[in-house]
Parts: sequence; structure tokens; C-alpha cells
Amino acid sequence: MSDTNVKDFSNKFWKKGLLVDDELKSKISQENLINNLRIPPEYVLFAADYEAALKILRENPDIKACIVDVRIPKNSHDYYDYKDDEHPDWGISLLPKINQINELAEIEIYSAQVPRDYIKDRIEKCNNIKGFYGKDDTKNKRDEIIIRRFRQTLSNYYDLDEDDANFVKAETRKIKTSYKTLVEKVLDIGDSLIAVKKKLKHGQFRTWTEGEFNMSERTAQRYMNVAKKFNRQEVMSELTLNFVPTALFALAQPSVSEAAREEAIEKAKQGEKISVKTAYELKAKHSSRRKPSSLTAELDSQSSSIKPQTNPNTQPALPKQEIVKVVRQQNIWHLGQHLLFCGDPNSAEFIKQLPVKIFLNLAFPPDRSWLFKCPNQIDSSMSFSSIYQEDLESLFFKKTIEEVIKSTTDADNVATICFLPNPIILSVANLLGLRCFVAEPNRAKCEALITFWESSNQ
Repeated sequence: MSDTNVKDFSNKFWKKGLLVDDELKSKISQENLINNLRIPPEYVLFAADYEAALKILRENPDIKACIVDVRIPKNSHDYYDYKDDEHPDWGISLLPKINQINELAEIEIYSAQVPRDYIKDRIEKCNNIKGFYGKDDTKNKRDEIIIRRFRQTLSNYYDLDEDDANFVKAETRKIKTSYKTLVEKVLDIGDSLIAVKKKLKHGQFRTWTEGEFNMSERTAQRYMNVAKKFNRQEVMSELTLNFVPTALFALAQPSVSEAAREEAIEKAKQGEKISVKTAYELKAKHSSRRKPSSLTAELDSQSSSIKPQTNPNTQPALPKQEIVKVVRQQNIWHLGQHLLFCGDPNSAEFIKQLPVKIFLNLAFPPDRSWLFKCPNQIDSSMSFSSIYQEDLESLFFKKTIEEVIKSTTDADNVATICFLPNPIILSVANLLGLRCFVAEPNRAKCEALITFWESSNQ
């Protein structure tokens, strides 16, 4: 054994664990696993069958954790045919015996032969089940699961006298209770915000959240997203206390797929910690698998025929908008909830119209050296400039802008658009619920956009 392993052993205090798996009955496989576990050998006990496991359990009442394979033989003389579905699952039969002999032992059960649902249906009445893993979970990573769960379960950090150890244990229980309450409060706040927003008139919600709680509209939206996207019973179950509250916020973003949230819940049920890092890894993993959203489908049907043309007055209309009123004020027009300014985006006249906080700035300047000189706070910014800008397909703008908006904003956020080479940009932003401030120096383009807006609603 290496010096590193010995040093690790001397710095840890451990409790006993039992691993029941007939594939780990050889001394070589056991030693390899113990070396990877980096746990003293006397704290890891092995059993290759049902009867051997019972014997070890009775002889070692201080066992803290048991990790059990579903399909093990009854005894050393029994032959287990893994292809025979009628063969008894002696691993499943062992679970109530573990509860009977040692009611405090934590249990995890796995199989490389059967799916998770098969295991779940057979363990519902067993106590202290801390995780279960089917063939899809354990594929090529059975030892990884065993190592991770054993090290988490068997390490004993209470190298203290009895009074101090009891104090630490009591505070641990208190923190776990508070942690559960914290997750619950996130959901409660989200539910309450949703209920109040339904009662308030348009434009009043932000005033209410800022006035009552000094809470920005973006923060309020994040709480509401969690309440909308997560099932309360799943999140609040004992198996899902592994969620970090900030991970809930990350996974509730509109740009995160339902598949990513479902996998996060499954991982939490298996005992894995769901951190913010894990949340974003799951988001990235599932982003490439997402089916076209309803927004994409809607824009495909409404805008596939839109082609940039040199004469802006001949471009087709924008998709139909919910708010149709156009208010003209010299160089400024109000297109529903959006503001259109005819002039330089860096002009004082435009900048004074903007709110203090801007969540996203989209710029399509004719000169790539152009910079937006707005002094206001801007969370995210994207600038695109090309000599081929007027010839780019609408589909390019649609897909690009949709992903940028979904990744950086929530509904009802404020965005600025500096220069507008294609009307599809405002269309995407509008369908995603943004409130936009648009600055376009070309008056002909501004007039054309207004005409599109009006005609598309008639």
C-alpha cells in the first residue's frame, strides 16, 4: 500500500461498511477496491452471497452502511443464472433482514442487470434506503458509485469526547432541518410572488417588489421560475435535500430543458449533491438534445419567408403582436411595450430614455469598432458586425438571438437593441417577453418597422 494511502488512513476515523456482491469475492478484487477507497481494510467487509451477509451482520452490530447487489446467490453452493428472470433476487430479500438486525444501518442497492424502476418497485417498504441504482446508472461506473458512497457514509468526523460529539450531531440535525426549510421558503416565496402578480395591474409588480422588499424584478422572476419549474413534493422529499438552493435557481432558468431538471432530481435521489456547477453541467449536457421550442416553431411558421432586402419598405410584416398601439413622438415611437428611437444609440436623447439596469444589450453596428457608451448597468452584451449583415438569412438572426436571450434573461427584463438589420430580432425578443429599447439611425428603416408593426395587427 502506498505512503499516501497510509497517511490518508491516519488522518481519518471510520465506521464499518458491508459490501455484498458475488463479483467481488476474490482477494485481488477486494484489495483493488480497498486501495481505491483509501479506507483501512478492517472497516470494509465483503460478502458474496445472502447467507454470508447475514452472518457478517450478526457478528458486526456496529456496521453503519450496507451496499448490496440485487442479484446475488443464496449461498456459496448456489448458482445464480443472471438471465433467468424467475430466479429469486436474494439482494432484495436481504434488505428487510438488514433492517431487522441493524435498524440504523444505511442501505444502498444497485444492479448491472435490471433497471432502476425494477428495483424501486421492490424496495418501497424497506427502511433506510439512501440510494438505488439500475443498470443504466452503473454502466461502466459501478466501482465509482461504490467508492463515492462508501467514503461519504463511512467517514467518521467525530473524534471528540461524548459531550462534544453529541453537540455536533445535534447541530448537524438542526442545520439539516434549516436547510430543508430554506429550500421550502424558496418555493413559498415563488408561489406568493406568482399569486400577487396575478392580482396587480401591468407595471405595478416591479413597484411592489422594489418598494416592499427592495427586490429587483429579475430576482423576483428567479423565485417564480423555481416555483413554476419544480414539483414541490419532489424537491421537498427526504431524498432531494441534496439540492443547493442556488442550483434550483440555475435549473429553473427558461433556457434549461426539462430533461436537465429531471436528471438533477434523479441524481439527488441517489444521494448526489446538486451544486450550481452540476446544474450548469446538466444544462450544457441537455442543451444540444433539446427539441425545437414552441417559440422556434412559431417563428418558423411566421418568419421563414422573411428575407432581408435592400429596400426596407418592401420587407414583409413582423409576426402578429399582442399589443398593437403605435404612439408617435417625433423621433420616438412606442410599439406596444417597446420604444423605438430614430437616431444614434449613443445620443443623450436615447440614453436618457433607458432604465438604470439593462439585462441585455444587442448591437449590430455597421462599423465593428463601434462601442455602446451607455453609462447604465448592463449585465450582458453581444455585438455583431459584418459586411454581409444586410444579406444574412432571417433564420441566422432568429436562432442566434433566441439562444442569447434565453441564456441571459428572463421574461419582463429590459434589453437594448442598437441598430436593427432585421425585424426578426425584435420579433424574437417580443415573443420571449423582453421589453426593448431600440435605436436605429436610418429613418426609412424606422418607418418601415412601424408600418410592419401596424399592418401585422390589422
